[in-house]
Amino acid sequence: MKVTIEGEPKVNNMPKMNQQEREQTTIRLPAELKEKLQREADRIGISLNALILRVLNEERNSQR
Repeated sequence: MKVTIEGEPKVNNMPKMNQQEREQTTIRLPAELKEKLQREADRIGISLNALILRVLNEERNSQR
């Protein structure tokens, strides 16, 4: 799964997937949440996309 908000990842800390395993989707976020996530991504030096993927994976793993 690939979530694209803006631009391509600067750093991809996700496991490598071939192009066939990826899907692209659009999500709608409140502006304030997107800005907060972007600031956090900038602070730790990753893209917004990579941060969202990290958060989603962490949540999924905690539900197991």
